[in-house]
Amino acid sequence: MKINEILTESVGHDTLWHGTSEPVEVIQQQGLKGGRHHAVFLTDNPDLALEYGVTDQERTGNDTVTLVSVNVKMLDPRLLVGDLDHTTVDNWVESLKETDQCMYLGDISPNMLLNVEDYSD
Repeated sequence: MKINEILTESVGHDTLWHGTSEPVEVIQQQGLKGGRHHAVFLTDNPDLALEYGVTDQERTGNDTVTLVSVNVKMLDPRLLVGDLDHTTVDNWVESLKETDQCMYLGDISPNMLLNVEDYSD
């Protein structure tokens, strides 16, 4: 069994979500770019990701909310870590259990995305 398959099984799913106010077209073309801590923040809770998308409107000035689903199997497991802002655990799986959040220390290219959907009103 490959390391990504083992990691996916340990989380119980193969999808993580990211919420942003960047437009769908931008995400589809550029993917997700690391921000604070040079990381993309991810969650196992799509509702929480949508809340982050609304919060991100303040940063960008955009009125869109975009929900992005990420294929965990495409991510480099060495770049998945605990959420440095909300937990003291380094392990991303434990971070998800504790806070529903983790970080990917790098950019996530468009080919790693499962779906990019506009949730704006």
